[in-house]
Amino acid sequence: MDPNVGAINEALRFLHLDFLAQSWLGDPHIALYSICAINIFEWMGFSMIIYYAGLMSISDDIYEAAKIDGCGFWNTLFRITIPNLSGTTNTLILLGIVGSLKTFDIVIQTTGAALAVPPNS
Repeated sequence: MDPNVGAINEALRFLHLDFLAQSWLGDPHIALYSICAINIFEWMGFSMIIYYAGLMSISDDIYEAAKIDGCGFWNTLFRITIPNLSGTTNTLILLGIVGSLKTFDIVIQTTGAALAVPPNS
């Protein structure tokens, strides 16, 4: 995210998109989006592993029965896979809410300053 030697700006320069290179955390209009992207990148791998474990816990017998009954891909997805992953999804939503409350450390590490709180008038 560094404006001079950061990986994102270097990749943009390599692709001859120099006009898109900028100070991702220095511009107040996009700093919040940059922090959100960092947070998503940080937790995406964990979420995918949890979803993978949830998918592996669904019995093959259910999919086999659906195939015998004539269910296509979309029916199997919306009537078997997604409902069986509802517990996993609810757990990840809860962990996401708790994790978003801990975003303060990302802001401190990336910008080097705490959020400005106006004094009471």
